[in-house]
Amino acid sequence: MNDTATDFRASDYRVVIGLEVHVQLKTQTKLFCRCSIRFGQPPNSQVCPVCLGLPGALPVLNAHAIELACRAGAALNCELADLTKWDRKNYFYPDLPKGYQTSQYDLPICSGGYVDIPIAPSVHPTASQNVYKRIRLVRAHLEEDAGKSMHDEHSRKADSKIDLNRAGTPLLEIVSEPDLSCAEEAKTYLSELRLLMVYLGVSDGNMQEGSLRADANVNLHFVRDGKTVATPIVEVKNLNSFRSVERAIDFEVARQSSEFLRTGLAIGQAPKQTRGWNDALGQTELQRQKEEEAVQAGGRLPRASKGAHLSRRHVGLCRRDRRREAQEQEQRTLVWYAGGELATRWLITRALHFSISTPNLATQTCCLLPEAHGPMPTSFSSAVG
Repeated sequence: MNDTATDFRASDYRVVIGLEVHVQLKTQTKLFCRCSIRFGQPPNSQVCPVCLGLPGALPVLNAHAIELACRAGAALNCELADLTKWDRKNYFYPDLPKGYQTSQYDLPICSGGYVDIPIAPSVHPTASQNVYKRIRLVRAHLEEDAGKSMHDEHSRKADSKIDLNRAGTPLLEIVSEPDLSCAEEAKTYLSELRLLMVYLGVSDGNMQEGSLRADANVNLHFVRDGKTVATPIVEVKNLNSFRSVERAIDFEVARQSSEFLRTGLAIGQAPKQTRGWNDALGQTELQRQKEEEAVQAGGRLPRASKGAHLSRRHVGLCRRDRRREAQEQEQRTLVWYAGGELATRWLITRALHFSISTPNLATQTCCLLPEAHGPMPTSFSSAVG
């Protein structure tokens, strides 16, 4: 046992949680091609040379995805970028046909922002019903989804199948600061975020179909006599229900506390872990470990094509009615909704009053086309224009 652990007790810690929420945008086609994203279709039936990453295929950016991202960013009090660009996140999985994911890193479309969540009496017994906690946001950026790997582990054939229907689906990843302090707060934050996205029309919020998924970054800060030691950060991937988010965080808090008191390893002394949630067993399971340098770099490279750059002046901007918002905030009232979701009337009505101006969408080097049904044009040059 490390000597550091002997200075602390099991009750000396506070929990630090940050969530990365992947919101599938409510478009009809993929982010860079015209393939449909309709759920439940036969495997590999909604693909084309672009989302398969075939040589010579040229991407065409989905204009509606940009509009929805701007709408969500305005509702989340983010700063919309004057210039945003794409980056390649390089990793090699069978369900990633290009060998990289098109995402955003240093110039996201939305930066900063915050979400106010109601403080539950069970979390803070002294808080009244009208007390809110502000959860700060780091960013909200666009990216494309990967495909789906299906592993046959029950028939003992060890077969794996790949469905690329989902590859290229537009996602908005909303990354929070580590401002959440317990599993119940994380569940409330996710519920409020889903409610806002659904009422805005940004996403259908169907968690059963994977339209909203969360990754939880969890660690503990042991504090005693003014001395603070943080445990290594653990990322729990692909949590697709409120219940799994709550259960996974509760399990991880107990596991990290026991692990730290046993080994005394603090952040920087052990690699960052990525773990998956096994709902049947009610526990997280180790998937991989990454050194801190690899975590920071993330295998990201800027896209070589200048056509990936997008200026805000070429897309519709979301504008909030500040006067209407101030009136609604004065009349803030808690309302219960079916299914146990707690929301605020001002939040919902505010979201519905965002206006979006949509001029002709075009950049200097990349064509933005409205959504259309049907296969990609036979001539890719005619699609790019």
